Amino acid sequence: MANLPPVKILKASAGSGKTFSLAAHYISLLFTSKVHFSEILAVTFTNKATAEMKHRILTVIEGLALGSEAVESYRNIILEAHPQLSRQDIQQKAMEVYRQILHNYSRFAISTIDGFYQKIIRSFSFELGLNAAYRLEMNSDKVKQDLVVRLNKLLNDRDDLLQWIINYARKQIENDRNWNYTTVLKKLADELFKERFHPFDEAISQLSEADRQVVFTTISDLSDELITRFEKEIERLLKIATEIVNSSGVSSDLFLRKSQNLIPKIPSLAPDNLEAIDKFADYIDNPEKWQKNGVSGAVSDLYNKLNPLLRQILNYKEEHSRTYFLAKAVQANFYYLRLLKEMSVLLADYRAEHDVSLISDAQNLLKEINRHQDQNISFIYEKVGNRYKYFLFDEFQDTSSNQWYNFQPLLVNALASTEGNRSIPHHLIVGDVKQSIYRWRNGDWRILQYQSTRDLGDHHIRFQTLQENYRSLPNIIKFNNFLFTQAPKLLQQIINDKIYTEIGDSLYNSWWQASGYTQILTDAYAETVQKIPSDKGEEGGRVTVSFFPVTSSFAKTRGKEIKPAALKALSDTIINWLTEGRYQARQIGILVRNNTEAREIIEYLLHIQKELDESHKFEVISGDALLLVNNPGIRLLINTLKAMITPVEEASLYRANCLLLYQQVYGLNQEDEASIWLNATQYDIKVWGKILPPIVINNWYVWQQHPLTELVESLINGYGITHDEATIPYLIAFRDIIAEFSSQGERGIASFLGYWDEEGKTKALPANEGSNAVEIMTIHKSKGLAFDVVMIPFCSWELDGMVNSNFWVDTSGTSYEILRSVPVKYNSMLVKSSLFKAYLEEMLFNYMDALNLLYVATTRARKELYISAPDIKEGKESDSLIADVLRSVLALHSDELGIEYSHGIVYPSTTPFKDIKKSPTLPVKYQEGCIDFWESPPNYNWSFNKYPISELLKEALDNRKIKKELLSLGEQNAATRQGLLLHELLSLTTEIAEFPNYLHAMQSEGLITKDELMTLLDEAIRLRNNEQLAALLDKPYQSLNEQRIITKDGSVLRPDKVLIGEHETIILDFKFTGMERPQHIAQVKEYQQNLQEMGYPNIRTFLFYAFNNRLVEV
Repeated sequence: MANLPPVKILKASAGSGKTFSLAAHYISLLFTSKVHFSEILAVTFTNKATAEMKHRILTVIEGLALGSEAVESYRNIILEAHPQLSRQDIQQKAMEVYRQILHNYSRFAISTIDGFYQKIIRSFSFELGLNAAYRLEMNSDKVKQDLVVRLNKLLNDRDDLLQWIINYARKQIENDRNWNYTTVLKKLADELFKERFHPFDEAISQLSEADRQVVFTTISDLSDELITRFEKEIERLLKIATEIVNSSGVSSDLFLRKSQNLIPKIPSLAPDNLEAIDKFADYIDNPEKWQKNGVSGAVSDLYNKLNPLLRQILNYKEEHSRTYFLAKAVQANFYYLRLLKEMSVLLADYRAEHDVSLISDAQNLLKEINRHQDQNISFIYEKVGNRYKYFLFDEFQDTSSNQWYNFQPLLVNALASTEGNRSIPHHLIVGDVKQSIYRWRNGDWRILQYQSTRDLGDHHIRFQTLQENYRSLPNIIKFNNFLFTQAPKLLQQIINDKIYTEIGDSLYNSWWQASGYTQILTDAYAETVQKIPSDKGEEGGRVTVSFFPVTSSFAKTRGKEIKPAALKALSDTIINWLTEGRYQARQIGILVRNNTEAREIIEYLLHIQKELDESHKFEVISGDALLLVNNPGIRLLINTLKAMITPVEEASLYRANCLLLYQQVYGLNQEDEASIWLNATQYDIKVWGKILPPIVINNWYVWQQHPLTELVESLINGYGITHDEATIPYLIAFRDIIAEFSSQGERGIASFLGYWDEEGKTKALPANEGSNAVEIMTIHKSKGLAFDVVMIPFCSWELDGMVNSNFWVDTSGTSYEILRSVPVKYNSMLVKSSLFKAYLEEMLFNYMDALNLLYVATTRARKELYISAPDIKEGKESDSLIADVLRSVLALHSDELGIEYSHGIVYPSTTPFKDIKKSPTLPVKYQEGCIDFWESPPNYNWSFNKYPISELLKEALDNRKIKKELLSLGEQNAATRQGLLLHELLSLTTEIAEFPNYLHAMQSEGLITKDELMTLLDEAIRLRNNEQLAALLDKPYQSLNEQRIITKDGSVLRPDKVLIGEHETIILDFKFTGMERPQHIAQVKEYQQNLQEMGYPNIRTFLFYAFNNRLVEV
């Protein structure tokens, strides 16, 4: 038996079957001798991925246990890994494992990283000083908002804090920037949740309050001193140089290129014009630059006096400028440091007051546990109560440094205890550095690319690359192979040239090249080429790339300039595709860089559809569009609630919103805003009656006294928005939020509005994957998904990220070492500072981010890829945008695809669309390799055409209605009472063995006596033994007892029993009346009609008349 290395690192490019491979490895481990499922820990990054993996693994194991052919590919992998097993052995083992998992599901350890860490933290709550009943706070936005409020309140008591804010505002005003400090505080709060903040936090937290003030004062004084000393010395030396030039009396006409020569301009140089001082190097010891054919006369005397001084100025500048620019960078963000520390203290207060642990705390708490254990982590298992021997990591390219720091000891410990031969590696790491697009969430792709190998050791690792692409058609695969072979080379060359220019030959060789940065992008994309599966052939698929002309040469304006043309081309293309029948709307996904671009596209597509006839219109959905807070009907309700509880003199804004939104919901002719505002400022609510419904106005104060649920139902009904089909799903979701909020008791309108602002407004409708709509989403959200058609209309993001955003740098070896790390503005000034290495590394990673975004976007496509981007200004060159990289690759290398480049490409140049038209249409979010052993019922699109108001739902949801009727009947009508009881019993049970338990429960609730119990049991058994009835109930069908059906018009139906078989559906209703009535037949036929609309097959309907003991099929 082969003895394989214990760890396998699986590099899985887009569409290569990563989920399949992960599930296959997990299942193969289960068939290894002595491996128990509870010893395997599989770690994912999202709850959705966790649920999908659990479902996939259980489905496959069930298929293996049933001997299903649908899992043959998994079975073959198991047989290859364990050749000693037979198919019968696999089936028997699968059945055993399946039962073990179901009986011990809590030990089925497939979890998110945060979920696993929380399990550990719970076990160590005492050691970490946490309350055993602490609450986990998932909503970081809520916490950030609370911190901003707390800091605002603190300004009243802390003059020093107030002064920092004032100083910040002054600087912003001086620089003509937004001085709203609240926005800054919110951004500051974001920093608290970044890993790079914690070294600074730890360093400052170790100091007392008095020592912290001393440190901050010292740092501030140090920065001022370094800046002042440098500028004054440069100013002093330039003043001497100015005196020398002025006293020489040499005319500027005597200098070479007099208008451009720097020497006569020295008197006008400012001390901070360091770029001009850098040019002194051209004149030092180089008389040919002063005068043609060398200096002579008065110029020679000037040269002899000034040349050594210029050398002194340049030397001083070169020796001290890096420290000077470091001080300027720290000083520019110094207010950040103080406010960050204050917010950190407030965050600690928040944790203590609310007895919570933030989801982001787990990494640091576990890091603290590991730090003092010298890699001996056996105690963790003892506390958690489980010992994991096998580890599987998904999406490893998004692992952060802290996460790896915490997981590495577990993995190393498992490697140390590995014993015996291995037919399959015990540990699996799956990832793809090309798909690392979450660096802003602390993800670090270098851990997968380099560090994991160094930390675990080459001898422990087996590398494997999944080489086939099962997602895309051949031409899409060929294009992406071409693009991502050439683009990394070009981008690497661009950044290498920039770095060489910035730091010179010596540093380039000794640091940049020695660190491996000269080929880091090309290394990351070294295995980008994917093979085409044999069953796909060599043709199929289409790529269109268009570059729109621009008049600007500035990177920031070029992308904006093409938007009108790009939007028109986008809409025209979609309309043509839909009109020709080439695609359906649900097959198209539009990917953008951010939510702002998504909103621009939505607004444009909705606007142009107003001018289209019905045959050309199409639906559009996006994450923003599905947010409840963006629906006018929901906003109308929220503003009404706010207007109700806000003092009249302060409620004008909410009242005006109510008036405007009501008109918007109904498409009424809107009054001018001035008129509405005047109406809204009127204290008398009846003035609103000109616009709002009278029932709302007349009950305005009465409804405020109602419970929240009843109040909202009254408003929905009063505003008359119950028939707006587009709004109904939002109203139902909104009611769910109110029900969730009210589950802990009635807490009033104000509390609900606070809950809404913190959490409710982020809620969205679940995307209906069956809806026929074009979907718009960000590239980040598209990761893991696939579309038949991918459109990237704004392929114009900058290579160098967001200039002037903050990033954290290590201060080791600098004058600010005591702080350990500081946030600085990302801008080109840093290349001149002692932080130049951190700045240039960040630039490199920004370039990698930009390229990875393009890779993720283009690899979502199955059949067609559409890209539009800005061209370059005629006669100019540019390498600032991702569009520039794309254009250069196509312009220089398109012949490799056998096509010509002319402001874009179409690949292949002539594409037959028969393959596209006839290819099967897959669901928009279909995941490759999905398995299903049962034939899914046909999809039927149905929806409410009326909002089901509370009166109807009360009947549907009141499970105690029958019990109330029974109690009210008492002994007055024994026959009716017995009929109701038997009806309840037969409706809710199927087998005779179930009767005693239900009857005993009725007795416990006081509905029947002990004597009645025996009488009812005998009668129920007699009825159940009816030969025809027993033949129905004994069928091996799924039984749904008294399940509610809410119809399109909001009414509620509740058949006694629905029996669901593979090829038929049976409706059974029990009747305890003496006569057979026509309305009984009409009732079950109505059930039948609704079930048919829901897609149930071959429906038969039966009535059982208990008094006659007769079953009738109708």
